[in-house]
Amino acid sequence: MKAKPPVRLITIMWGNEYCDKLLNVCLPAILAPGNLPALAKHFACELVLVTEERLYDVIENSDIAAVLKSYCTIRYVRIDDLVEGNAGYGMSLTYALHRGFDDLGEAMCDHFLIFFNADFILADGSYEILAKHMLAGERLIFSPSYCVNSGQVTPMLTAAVDPETHVMSIPKREMARMGLAYRHNTVRAKTINQPVFHMHVTDQFYWYVDDHTRLGRQLPIAIVCMKPQQVYTDPVCFWDYATLSMASPTANRFVLGDSDDFLMIELRDEHTFRELMTIGHTTPAEIAEGLGGYMTEDQIEMGKYPLVLHSRDLPENYEAEKKKFDTYMDKVYALLPKKLSSYINHRFWVGQVNDLSAARAKAEEDQAAVRYRESLIDAALSSPAPAETGAELFTISTDEKTGNNAFSGTLGGRIYKSLFGLVPRVTKWHPFWADLHSVVERIDAAVSGKLSRILIVAGGNGPVTPIFDTIPGTYLKTSPLEVLQNNIPLDAGEFDLCFCELNWMDCAELKRFYHHIRSRVRPGGKIIVYCGSGQLRGLQTNGVEILTDIAPIFDTSIFYFGGSHASALAADEYRTHIQETSHAPGSRQYLVRHAKMMFRNAWRARWANNDSVKTPVHKISNMRTSMTIEISI
Repeated sequence: MKAKPPVRLITIMWGNEYCDKLLNVCLPAILAPGNLPALAKHFACELVLVTEERLYDVIENSDIAAVLKSYCTIRYVRIDDLVEGNAGYGMSLTYALHRGFDDLGEAMCDHFLIFFNADFILADGSYEILAKHMLAGERLIFSPSYCVNSGQVTPMLTAAVDPETHVMSIPKREMARMGLAYRHNTVRAKTINQPVFHMHVTDQFYWYVDDHTRLGRQLPIAIVCMKPQQVYTDPVCFWDYATLSMASPTANRFVLGDSDDFLMIELRDEHTFRELMTIGHTTPAEIAEGLGGYMTEDQIEMGKYPLVLHSRDLPENYEAEKKKFDTYMDKVYALLPKKLSSYINHRFWVGQVNDLSAARAKAEEDQAAVRYRESLIDAALSSPAPAETGAELFTISTDEKTGNNAFSGTLGGRIYKSLFGLVPRVTKWHPFWADLHSVVERIDAAVSGKLSRILIVAGGNGPVTPIFDTIPGTYLKTSPLEVLQNNIPLDAGEFDLCFCELNWMDCAELKRFYHHIRSRVRPGGKIIVYCGSGQLRGLQTNGVEILTDIAPIFDTSIFYFGGSHASALAADEYRTHIQETSHAPGSRQYLVRHAKMMFRNAWRARWANNDSVKTPVHKISNMRTSMTIEISI
């Protein structure tokens, strides 16, 4: 006996509301006699549910799951990362659809893939017609969905579900009646010959014939069934923008456009997109301008196929009205730009890709910060006794002072240094001055030209620590985590100054390692703590509670705050320049480009730095980007 060809039915869904729709009305409609049961007679069916992992058991333990398994196998695919990953809705939807079949690899070209959403409700007999065309060799089949008011239609659908069999069987013309009587306002807004109000963009077109008949065009029409011609696993653009060209570039476009053949309604909240509607009519020129700004060839191509939704036989004036509608659509198409948007690097897709990448990077950074803080706390709670040996001390003599580079030895370099300085000793013409001048002043006052013993606790490669390359002294360098885990070696002796350059996470744990540092600074010495690089943005004047929690000894701590909104913007532009340059740091090309940028923006930096000192350094204000704490021992 010949094996049945494989069919994979794919639906995507997340959130409790859509899970309820899927179980209570969508899947019961799929189980109508002329749908999945009719399809299963000819094909080996598998239902793939692309959803949140927490909903697996909800679906698996539902009564309807057992009924479905008599016609198909059920498989679950996880979507949690897309739901939680800050991707835009269109991008999440696209990746979710691909997850329904990308595991097939090359085998996807041998599978029929049938797609339906959790809020799509299928009329009985639709899959039976679909199966005939699949068996006849059609690889790419489309049919429209018609939006209805969910609040009015859902109770009717629920009442139509058989409580014993969990099947909902609604004939096509009865469902067409629902689609016409309870059509959503987005459908009304896109009904061209009833121009009471319109949408900001018209990507679907409807034409009133009579109370029982509507003509339509949709850009695009939903892909109901696809047997890909070529493997397409990694989406290059949104589902409707690129799938035809990428998966089935030359397959015949077969459209089930008559609701007597195939019909699905789409449940939509009555208020959805209300903010995008405007009273009055729109013109073909305005419609074409809106579509030309983003539509791709795939979408425009599908808008040429005629659609009809009717609850009775087609009326006598059907052909006459269709001709009027076709004439209107010809006007719109004639006004479209000759060159449409490409689905490759489409601006909407690229924008969401960048947003998603940034969100994922931020999530990874946040997770790393949480792990680091946990390690700080764990280390603090299990701090060992002071070690007898540890990191080696090293000395920088007067002859070994560094801090200059090849650039600063040239004439241009000397001019640059005299005008801007070198980080962290910068002038008011440099965008970092607002953040760095207070901490540099505190360090210089603490060492005051004498040969000092200095302990440096740095959580990363910050801008201030390199200042000590220019200051003769004896040093021990460590990190907050090392201090908590291993303490400071006893044989290191006492220090005149402890400088801590911390990120905000380290700073939040300052109290936990302060006593380790405090015991190693001689009486009369200083502890200087710096937290900068934009870490304090958003810290308001009501943040006293936060500061008292940070400062180890609040009564003997002096706070200095730097930065303003203007200096933050100037510093951000500087950092962006550093990140975007393609030249190797220190190379001649890098230094020349860097100098040009600095001279070009010098007046802006100067103005921003002057703005930052309008608020005294001891006040937080609403926008501060750096904080220095000076603790006298």
